[in-house]
Amino acid sequence: MHDLLRRPSAAIVAVGAIARRRRQLAYNRCTRLPAEVTVMPDKRTERIALRATEADKTLIYRAAEACDLNVSEYAVSRLVADARRVLADRSVFRLDDAAWSEWEAINDRPARDLPGLRAFMSRPSAFGD
Repeated sequence: MHDLLRRPSAAIVAVGAIARRRRQLAYNRCTRLPAEVTVMPDKRTERIALRATEADKTLIYRAAEACDLNVSEYAVSRLVADARRVLADRSVFRLDDAAWSEWEAINDRPARDLPGLRAFMSRPSAFGD
């Protein structure tokens, strides 16, 4: 430490190394999924069997460990998040007769008056005409 005080260039190098280390840690950190995606262990009643290569299995185990989750928690949380994303991106929906009738009833209702939305839409656009 005393050397850093005597040589300002050494302090700059040390600060640079710390900053690089922090950036590296940030890139290596596991991102947590939203709470709604997390599956609580006491609610699990079903099993899912998967086949994977040894390399895939090793990769999954390492990722779960990096996220501080067991493999089951890691796999279920990632699969659920991806399944929700896939289903949300759909553009075609198949409905049975009962669901279609409900959909039509919802669409046939008169629109609600939303004063806040009306005020917002009456303001000039920030993007011009």
